[in-house]
Amino acid sequence: MRYILFLSLFALTQNLFAKTVARVIEVQGNAFSFQGKSPETLKYGSELFDMTDIMVEDGGALSIVTTNDKLIHISGGSLVKMYNGLIELKNGYVWVDSNNNSKAIINTSNSIAYFSEGQFIYSFDNISGKTQILVLEGDVKFSNSLEPELATIVSSGHFSLVDQKYENG
Repeated sequence: MRYILFLSLFALTQNLFAKTVARVIEVQGNAFSFQGKSPETLKYGSELFDMTDIMVEDGGALSIVTTNDKLIHISGGSLVKMYNGLIELKNGYVWVDSNNNSKAIINTSNSIAYFSEGQFIYSFDNISGKTQILVLEGDVKFSNSLEPELATIVSSGHFSLVDQKYENG
């Protein structure tokens, strides 16, 4: 009975700890993570956990690598939320550089981008509600979040956007 209780308690406590989803590899200026109540200043080697918000001050930059080896450069003035297997851009710009074939998702409040290998710049302005994507290398499957089955493939050298004022989103 004692072993069952100990095993149950051990399993419960393991689920309470957040999973590491990324690690900081470079910081210019100031960047902060918010998980829970108090903000934490990010520095080289800082771990980012599931459901962590990241804020980079104006003029700063932050580079992180996810657990599936996706390199994400976050520009100053940006706000990003990290999930296990998903990156949510709440405001600003990110440059995504992926050298492996594992699938990943990045989204904003009005768009979804599915990608594996390649490089692209993804931006979102939360005031106008406009999302833009510029693919530098590879292909990205890009769609409005209201109609994900109507996704389009954005190839190298091409640009696309989601804006409520343009062709009804």
